[in-house]
Amino acid sequence: MIRRRAVIEMIRRAVVAAVLLGTLILGLLFGSLNTANVTVDLFFAHATLSLALLLAGFFVVGTLFGALWILVAGVLPAKINLHRSRRSLARLHKDRKPDV
Repeated sequence: MIRRRAVIEMIRRAVVAAVLLGTLILGLLFGSLNTANVTVDLFFAHATLSLALLLAGFFVVGTLFGALWILVAGVLPAKINLHRSRRSLARLHKDRKPDV
């Protein structure tokens, strides 16, 4: 008899695998449709890259900046607030007299 938790874990893995496979297929399709070369002209360098590679690179950089923003704007303030709450709670427990 398969337990419910094991079934849920198998379904979760299947969904993750399907999403990854779909992303891979879409990425390959995107790359095959955008084969033109573009020239990137920076102040200090020139580079000729595939349009698909350039767009994928910008997507990765944007994802990293988005994750960093979520960390700085969301997670860190929440952790600071949690630390303050735990410290206040510990102080309250320390100051409280036992009811004997």
